[in-house]
Amino acid sequence: MRHTPVSHVGLAVFLCSLAQCWLNVGAHMSALCTATHAQRPQTVTFLFGTYHNSPAAGSSVPGAAHIKTPQGQIYDFDFDDFCAIPHDGSSNQYPDPLWPLEANVSYYRYRLKLHCVCSSVLGCGSYDEVTGMCTSTDGDCPLIDPMQTSISCFGQDYNIPSSEGAFSRQLEGHENGNCAYGSACGVDFASWMRTWYVAKLDSIYSGMFETWTTGTDANLDPSSTYLRTYGQHPCTMSETLHNSFPVTVADGNQECQVPPNVNTSSECIP
Repeated sequence: MRHTPVSHVGLAVFLCSLAQCWLNVGAHMSALCTATHAQRPQTVTFLFGTYHNSPAAGSSVPGAAHIKTPQGQIYDFDFDDFCAIPHDGSSNQYPDPLWPLEANVSYYRYRLKLHCVCSSVLGCGSYDEVTGMCTSTDGDCPLIDPMQTSISCFGQDYNIPSSEGAFSRQLEGHENGNCAYGSACGVDFASWMRTWYVAKLDSIYSGMFETWTTGTDANLDPSSTYLRTYGQHPCTMSETLHNSFPVTVADGNQECQVPPNVNTSSECIP
């Protein structure tokens, strides 16, 4: 193996940069997504992702999530409802298959639909890879296609100056799904997505939502970096830094396949 010589000055700069990266690694919340389904209208599920292992069944991690709706209502959730990603059974509990933290949003959507939508979003058992449906036969569960769940993940909106507040946007499918870690810092210990904490809201409409957390520990602490290469908000959320972003909530109405005729005569134009 060939090694590239490094000068003492260059090595010092490298070590300082690496140290700065590690000092900046204060985040353990690694992603934020929402999920909604047309057959469960006016309902949206917030999913707070972390690379940390899941707590024991029936247990929780410290802290709470707070969500303010476009109508001004505030809902509080303990981190006691979660979706544990299946793991390999080892002491490290590596996801099986591995879920790279820096995968794109399309991959995040795919894995969430496999592991979390049926159980934590729809309340319909688990996903059956043979039928492509949820396993529960209760209520309307047999009629709901989990793959039709609409999932959005969020990243910092750099078009809005930080002086205006912490704003995020819905990411495109090809964009990186995490909002805290980047390979430039060599954060190898944060390589895999392991747990998603769930907060579900009913009788809710689309619009700008505001979220923040309080009392968290290492599981869901906010990011301490600012203007990181791979984004920052909404993983920065804390008691003092509220994040705002647009959330789409299914309304149950049929999509408009053909635009309606609109009278554009001069009499209708003010």
